[in-house]
Amino acid sequence: PGSSVGVLFLGCGAAAATHSRTLRRIGNVELFYASRDATCAARYQQQFGGRAAFDTYDAGLEDRRVHVAFIATPTVTHRDLALRSLARGKDVIVEKPAFMYAADVM
Repeated sequence: PGSSVGVLFLGCGAAAATHSRTLRRIGNVELFYASRDATCAARYQQQFGGRAAFDTYDAGLEDRRVHVAFIATPTVTHRDLALRSLARGKDVIVEKPAFMYAADVM
């Protein structure tokens, strides 16, 4: 019932794999993957039944099917990717720890 939510994983490491398995079980979610490594993103797309893979984070964030950016990259990149995602109108989930410095919390 209802339409699917498009979730874009920014980063294709262990956290993205764990959360992909969980979201697939929940259902009503379409998974997308973006990585600086196109091969890695494509592998995750295939492994987890994703809708698309992107070779840059920005390319994934531009896709209109994506509603949520799930930031699963190294902590030092979280703040920048969260701001870029919000600027494109995406809801954001940030893997822990969310930010490097307390001052980065908005």
